[in-house]
Amino acid sequence: IDSAATTRICNQKDWLSNLKQIYPTEVLVGEKDSSAKAVGIGDIKGKVEINIKNVLYVPKMRRNLICGAQIDIVGNYIEWGRDKMIIYNSRKEYMFSVNRIDKLYIVYGYSTKYEAKFKDIALISNLMLGFIHKRFCHVNIPLIQSMSKNNSVKGIEHLSKSEVENCANCKMAKSTRSSLKKNYTYRRTTQRCLDRVHCDLWGTAPVTSIGGNRYFLSIIDDYSRKVDVYIIKSKDLSSF
Repeated sequence: IDSAATTRICNQKDWLSNLKQIYPTEVLVGEKDSSAKAVGIGDIKGKVEINIKNVLYVPKMRRNLICGAQIDIVGNYIEWGRDKMIIYNSRKEYMFSVNRIDKLYIVYGYSTKYEAKFKDIALISNLMLGFIHKRFCHVNIPLIQSMSKNNSVKGIEHLSKSEVENCANCKMAKSTRSSLKKNYTYRRTTQRCLDRVHCDLWGTAPVTSIGGNRYFLSIIDDYSRKVDVYIIKSKDLSSF
């Protein structure tokens, strides 16, 4: 987007629809003695409901240019600051934003003529906060909002203000085992040995012992709290 340009210029012929040939016209670029020939005129339609009318086709132009003044002339609004430009329509609804690179504001996108080939590529539009949260491997929400606000990551400059619903994956990852109470004391409910026995079979061990064992069986008597551990080679040896 060039705020000093007086017209729109494109060097990609296949971006233009309704292309009409015109008599070669000199287009001044940069210094007075620098010029290029415009050989056609047409329209470019973007995927965020942006139609750029009367774009000059100049094959030898190094860059495609959008006239910044024309954005204002047609009734749209431009907001500048923090190394980016945000464009709103006449109803002050967000349309798209562009980042400043050196001394130019660069728009990354493709014409809808590329839609079949580049279905997921378009001018930057609203992004759902929950979608970015998942794409960024469930990074916490305040950090994503901070990255968007500070323009830390290209492509997430404008996030939707919708709240993220409870993320089941985050809940599962951050779940912890309930701890015992500080003054917790075990209350014995059995009255004699062998009234209740706790058994647990552990295995398979990732490394086999020297004796060829890969399991151990633990037996705990609830009343006496006596513990016995038996090293065994296979599960079938635990039956008794």
